[in-house]
Amino acid sequence: MKISEISTIDKWVNCRKSEEKKIDGLPSLVSEHEEGADTTTVPPPRILRRKFSSNQGGSRRFDKVEPSNEPSSSGKRQRSPPETPEKGAAASRKRRRSSPLPAQFSAMDYIGEDNVDTLKAMGFTDDNEVRHALRLAKNDLSEAVSLLTRETSGLDARMTESNNSSVPLPSTSPTDAAQFAASTDTTDDSGPLPDSLEFPTTHLYELESRVLTSSWNVPFGPKESLARCLHAARCLAREKLCEGDDGCSRFMGNVLVEAFNKLLNSAEVQNRWNKETLDGILLMHLSLVAFVVERLAYLPIPINLLKILAQLFDPNSNYMQKTKLRYFQRDKWEEAFGSTENAYAVPRCDDSTPEYGFLLEVLNEFGSLGGFDRMLSLFNDDEHKIDAQGMYSLLHPLRLSAEFLNREKMNPILKPCVERALAYVNNLEENDLRSSNITSYVVDLIGCVGELGQLLWLTSVEQDELDQARLGFILRLLKSQHFGARMQALKEVSKLLDALVDPKKDRPVISSEKISSWLTDNRVLSVALEGNIDQSQYVDRLKTLLSFLGPRLSCQEVSKIWSLRKGRAAVAVDNVFTILAQAACKFKEPEFDHLIALILKNWSTEETRMKDRILFLLGQVGKETSFVYTHEKVAEVLWTLSHENGLEMPLVISALRAQLGVVNEHSKDGLREIYINKCMEDLTKKKHTMPAMWHLSELLESIK
Repeated sequence: MKISEISTIDKWVNCRKSEEKKIDGLPSLVSEHEEGADTTTVPPPRILRRKFSSNQGGSRRFDKVEPSNEPSSSGKRQRSPPETPEKGAAASRKRRRSSPLPAQFSAMDYIGEDNVDTLKAMGFTDDNEVRHALRLAKNDLSEAVSLLTRETSGLDARMTESNNSSVPLPSTSPTDAAQFAASTDTTDDSGPLPDSLEFPTTHLYELESRVLTSSWNVPFGPKESLARCLHAARCLAREKLCEGDDGCSRFMGNVLVEAFNKLLNSAEVQNRWNKETLDGILLMHLSLVAFVVERLAYLPIPINLLKILAQLFDPNSNYMQKTKLRYFQRDKWEEAFGSTENAYAVPRCDDSTPEYGFLLEVLNEFGSLGGFDRMLSLFNDDEHKIDAQGMYSLLHPLRLSAEFLNREKMNPILKPCVERALAYVNNLEENDLRSSNITSYVVDLIGCVGELGQLLWLTSVEQDELDQARLGFILRLLKSQHFGARMQALKEVSKLLDALVDPKKDRPVISSEKISSWLTDNRVLSVALEGNIDQSQYVDRLKTLLSFLGPRLSCQEVSKIWSLRKGRAAVAVDNVFTILAQAACKFKEPEFDHLIALILKNWSTEETRMKDRILFLLGQVGKETSFVYTHEKVAEVLWTLSHENGLEMPLVISALRAQLGVVNEHSKDGLREIYINKCMEDLTKKKHTMPAMWHLSELLESIK
């Protein structure tokens, strides 16, 4: 580079500040920096002149470096004579048409101060945000306004989570502009990105500044930061260097997760993005798929990447819901696979349902790049066996999209994976169940395998075997000595029971009849009650099971639950009554009568504190039950207990208060009238006078 050439951003910034003369209405580039220089050393044959010119948006840029072969008389630089306005404007337009921006400068390098002032005058007072918007808009005033007002434009998904955010967006300092421009040049959109093992940290920093903020935007252009980082990560994954590179590791650990979470599930997906934006984001999804496939070529299993892939394969994500009406590209995949019958994912058979064209696109892209085959290789690797977490992470994305997978194509791939997973579960030892991390992933793995099998290929016999394996492992966990294992078992039982009434599922994973038989044949409730009933968390997990089993419990099981209170601490006794209240609301008449008989049999020998708990239990059951027989029976028993001879007055009031709650809860005027008359009888007979007067007053006040 010659001495006379202005080669750094510092020089032209200083030149602009010290402008002395106007050409075309803009400053000349003669700076104080040059005025003090020894100009006699400049070779006279070539004199470089740089001029500012203005574009239609009012912004400034450098014109072409214009050499001149006319030597000056003094050997010093000569200023160009002023041009007439007409000639100056014409010359400026001509130079812009014929002289492209020099390679070492980018439109992103320069921010016109007049544009900064204009935006501030429009009400955008944050200097950092204004400059950052101009930089992203390449000094285009209209585009900068769109950015500052959070409008969707161009190749950026611009979104705002907080309309009143005060967090300033980072900006690039002028001294770093040349380096930044060189690394972020996106003017050449032709051809693929070059392969490189050097991660573009400058793009990573830009991506962090734009994604990890409350007022965020995700650049998804084919040559922008996200695309470049994904491409570089794919190149590193091809050489098994992802985790070893600091920049790539940082990218995968935080920015990548946040970026795709926003692209897939932010509210703006449904509300603000147009077709052009959605189409552009699909390219980023395909780039992510390519990266994941490359990363699956070696261990360890990329758990975080597979979590992102699960979001991408989820048909219920905001992005897939927004694009569900897009059609499946049959011609494209027929050409790729020879026939759509050989595709990895196809539209569902029902013609009335949406095709989810973009979801099928990413699934088939994953398969065509070898993603499913690499999953199978990881399962079949006998030398480096993967654990439950790895198996679950690999199968979970497919479980979410199983209804779109081609059964004939996927059967040879997934069936060996399922067999490996079941073999792993069956070979677990008791010591393995101590780890809550292992048991939680094993339970999730079995559930995942069950759903995949049901949706994809299993016959009724194979499905039954798989269900029995799943239920058998849950029972094994429930009988374990480890608290964490029992908690995981109850959690899984709750999932199975909730699935029976889940309106989102076309059919439950395991039928109600099969679950009922398993619970009864294996006395699951009795096994569960032998666990940690002194722990409130454990009792909470029992509630779903008790609600399901309430109508199915036998009198023998009711007696066992009642007997659990003996010799227990106060906390455990309270938990037993919680269990009874949850189940008794669903009891049939014989079982409920059996419970009342047990209460009356032991009433006279119970301590005062226990009697108070029993009264509270009856009142709770009477209010929560939906059976007329049950709440009428509870009201009768409470009235009877309140009239027991020698009963302490606080217990009498507790019994009447519980009965009042039962009567008022169901708003039965007939039932209320019965007990109003009984109170009058007590007053007439002058028996239980004070309690009768109090109760009568409360009953009369409750009449609406």
